[in-house]
Amino acid sequence: MSFYCNIKYELLNSSLNLEFNLLNNDILYLQGANASGKTTAFNIINGFISPIGIIQLNGITLFDSSKKINILPKNRNIARVFQNYSLFPNMNVAKNLDFASKNKQLLDYLIEKLEVKPLLSKNIGALSGGQQQKVAIMQSLISSPQLLLLDEAFTNLDTTTKRIIKEIIKDVKIPVILTSHNTEDTTNFITKTIVIDN
Repeated sequence: MSFYCNIKYELLNSSLNLEFNLLNNDILYLQGANASGKTTAFNIINGFISPIGIIQLNGITLFDSSKKINILPKNRNIARVFQNYSLFPNMNVAKNLDFASKNKQLLDYLIEKLEVKPLLSKNIGALSGGQQQKVAIMQSLISSPQLLLLDEAFTNLDTTTKRIIKEIIKDVKIPVILTSHNTEDTTNFITKTIVIDN
């Protein structure tokens, strides 16, 4: 798998310019201060904002401003773990996972590996922040994405869970882009770093 991004977007007081290429085992750390453009970059890759430039995933053009190509977000096969988890509050954990699942074997493995079985019948609102974050990461992985975006996705996780999830993500072997204000989240995990300095 591969991902190519070459985009430019005008921010309020600066410009966001990004060009990079990722392969299936690459984990990119997108580093920058608050309001530097990290979330904007994720929104562009997701398809929520249109920049100038080109975005390609596995040889398929998702966006090309010169050719007026713009694939809808739902059709880009990109999973994103938001800071606010984006889970369905009216469903229990099992239903949240079943809704996203395209890989039953991986789902069963993650339930056992991350010790989620006791949580399956619980409503999302009854979970702690760390438990919700764990479910959100599981949900993104079992949707069989071709690119994974982690937006401060490790914030509420304990050290052991964080280590296990990092190992799982590495084993999935898809390109990953990570943002985090905690550099410990990148330790023994990332393969590349881009610093957004506006």
